[in-house]
Amino acid sequence: AALRYKGERCSVTWFNHVMCTGGTAFQHYLTDLQNVAGVAIIKGDVANGADGPDVPEPYLMQYFSRNNNDAAHYRDKMANEIRNPILGSIDRGHKGAYQVTQHIDGPGLIMIEKFLDEFKSALGQRGCDLQIVSVVREPVAHRVSEVLKFHPGVAFSTDLSSLRAAVPSFPTDPQHQQYGSSAPFEQNRQFMFMNQFDSPDTETYEALKAVIHDPASIAGPEAAAALDAMKVIIDVSNVAALRAGARKPHATLAGVLSQKGQTPEETLLLGGGPHDLGARFAAAKTTVSRVMQNLLNKFDVLLVTTEDQQEGLLRLAKKMDWHPERLGKETSEENDSLEASTDQHINVLRTHKAIDMNAVPFELKRALSRWNELDAALYLVANAQKRAFEVKQLADMSSPGALAAALVPGVRRAAPSPACGDKSTALINAVRLMRLSFEKEGAQGSPVADMLQRVTAAGGCFERVLGAENVKPQFAVPPHVRQMEEGGA
Repeated sequence: AALRYKGERCSVTWFNHVMCTGGTAFQHYLTDLQNVAGVAIIKGDVANGADGPDVPEPYLMQYFSRNNNDAAHYRDKMANEIRNPILGSIDRGHKGAYQVTQHIDGPGLIMIEKFLDEFKSALGQRGCDLQIVSVVREPVAHRVSEVLKFHPGVAFSTDLSSLRAAVPSFPTDPQHQQYGSSAPFEQNRQFMFMNQFDSPDTETYEALKAVIHDPASIAGPEAAAALDAMKVIIDVSNVAALRAGARKPHATLAGVLSQKGQTPEETLLLGGGPHDLGARFAAAKTTVSRVMQNLLNKFDVLLVTTEDQQEGLLRLAKKMDWHPERLGKETSEENDSLEASTDQHINVLRTHKAIDMNAVPFELKRALSRWNELDAALYLVANAQKRAFEVKQLADMSSPGALAAALVPGVRRAAPSPACGDKSTALINAVRLMRLSFEKEGAQGSPVADMLQRVTAAGGCFERVLGAENVKPQFAVPPHVRQMEEGGA
């Protein structure tokens, strides 16, 4: 028999579905998890003689018009189609686990931050929680998946040679730069903006800016700063894509930032005088990582990796107290059901796991490292969250008092901190680590996997790994590689 929701642990799991991360499988698996655990709201279920909840599960929030730049439209749609139905259902006695999936055509997290603040407060007044979850993918696999989506005839090869033959400028992609798909840091951009800001044109930027500053706006206080930062990043990558499309040299981020061969048209696109372009790009990355860190902190966002979604969902069940004592038992009926769900939904994600970065040409690894820097940092944080949880689990098992506290039912638990330092600076430290590893190691070997191995060995502690990386000498970039990337003698 299905387990009943213990202690009416009322919650809304808000799934921030970043594209090309395997989020569709995660959404199905999350629904299965809530149903198997017996915590999901079931349409038509009757409580205390009241009518059943009229909120469908899972509740989708992706059918918005990206071209509708009316702030009041977003505010009212969020209120009428998400907040009011869920709160009304809870007020009628249906205190279970609700689910909202935010994806593609919906506004991004930072564009609805004010709404989420108010929704979280309203849920808290009813004894309910808001938990934001997002899936993060290894950045090279994410980039490959994204490009293959737009080039379905391209075969996959572990050294990426077949992809490079079809798109010689990869990771830039001039064929799709008008859609923003050639821009760096796609997972960070979608986390904040979804596809509302998926085009580099000035019209889209100005329209979003107007929405942010509208009195009816539900965007967060740092939305304008994040928008300006992403505009700089997209403009720089757009110039690289335009150069690649015209078969010009130095069609790289490094080449654009070095300003070698910059045309008047490129200077105009980049907003005028190019003298501070490198500083502007660095400042934009700093702003994006700061804003992202603040969002992770404010909502205690749980990050799950594409390749280990089952672990992430069981971690979510533990955090939300969704009968984790039953879900982790190999002999339980519930665990068998979850294993079946895994076979159905999760196994399809293991497609690009075989990328052999050691076989990828050195110059391409350097381009990918620059292109994926912030996404690689986000991926490291997801893995650090996982490792911190594992370390805490082991500590709880060795401490009777901690174990007893962990087993108290009906208690939502904050995500544990890493083995050292503060989780409130984890992303900022991860960004520093990826940048430092590029400067000190030059993108040799398998950059993301190498950093991941070190962070995992350190118990999720970025400070420890940063200390070791800091003392290394600068990497001497071969002159021919630097010339190819940046131009000049």
